[in-house]
Amino acid sequence: MKIKVPFLTFFLLLSFALKSQEPTFSDSIIYSFGLKLDEAFYDEDSDFFLKHFDSKSFYNKFLIEEKNEDIKNFNEGFSQKNIGVAFHKQIAGHLKLGTLYNFVNYYQLEDTYHLIFRLYDDGSINYHEYVVDFDSDKQPKISDIFIYLTGQFLSETMAANYYPFVQKYIEDTSEGFDKRLLLDYVLIKKINELRLKGKVEAAKKLYNTGISEDFKNSSIGLGYATQFIDPETEPLEYTILMEKILENSSSPASVYLVYIDYHFMSGDYDKALSAIDSIGRYTGDEFLDLYRGNIHVMMEDYEESAKYFEKMIENYPQFSDTYDSLLALYIQMNQPNRITTLLDRCAENLSIEKKDLVSVLESDFPAALDFAEVKKWAKTN
Repeated sequence: MKIKVPFLTFFLLLSFALKSQEPTFSDSIIYSFGLKLDEAFYDEDSDFFLKHFDSKSFYNKFLIEEKNEDIKNFNEGFSQKNIGVAFHKQIAGHLKLGTLYNFVNYYQLEDTYHLIFRLYDDGSINYHEYVVDFDSDKQPKISDIFIYLTGQFLSETMAANYYPFVQKYIEDTSEGFDKRLLLDYVLIKKINELRLKGKVEAAKKLYNTGISEDFKNSSIGLGYATQFIDPETEPLEYTILMEKILENSSSPASVYLVYIDYHFMSGDYDKALSAIDSIGRYTGDEFLDLYRGNIHVMMEDYEESAKYFEKMIENYPQFSDTYDSLLALYIQMNQPNRITTLLDRCAENLSIEKKDLVSVLESDFPAALDFAEVKKWAKTN
């Protein structure tokens, strides 16, 4: 979702305080690990990430164990391309461009911990869920990462790249894996190639006629199906598909994340808010108040919107976008006294000289200076 208001672009700060309940003693190791992992991305400390990324466990999720020497050699070469290196480099690269990436929360599922990270970039939000186990030395090890917007584990995405290449080595007598699944992944590779060439209809036809029904009804297959249904022109079909995805998804929160965009674009703001609340219950992320505030603006429920933006400033005082949103809102509401109070808070929390704020008002928010109270504030500062 991209709901934009003018930014205080000169002063965007990247530090966020983790908003999560303090852990019990037994959880302190994983809690500390989440914070250190957060810091390692911002410090471009790839060594820390790779030390705790379990490549063997990751690749064993999809590599085919086979006596065939060609497959053995291919597996060896494929697994040497450490996905951990590529993933860390990609996140660190985004951070250099101003993307925010932060540890939000964690939960335990049987003996495995799941660390939830939020990725925020210019109004768009995504979550990554790290699957963490402990090795024999009681060190946390990342075995996989679930990407909410794709609805797939990173290992599943890698498998889609792996199977088409190894398929040519498979013999009819080979056992231990589903040959039909391999063929589906080969077809998915061709479908992706067609889409990249702009041949969407041909890709859609190949998906509908070539892919097996078992694959189509899997969480991965349903995810691919979203590429061929336009929610604006085929709303009923899209809704049915999303309900199927919700039933089959490894993480229902990933579906609700897609629902936000869908309901927002269709103008069904109550359902968009409901989707946000569902994600909030799953992630415990208070940052979602930014989206609640934006949606209430669209609903023209300005006081409710202001309430959420105020909560954002309280919880994330160094996140500059919220000051922009709230300033624009107070102008719309004709609230000069609240504007001057907000400007003082902005100057204090973001360590901005008031004279620089006046310059921002003159260039980006000139309507604010139409109020006598704000004009007086500007002259006395």
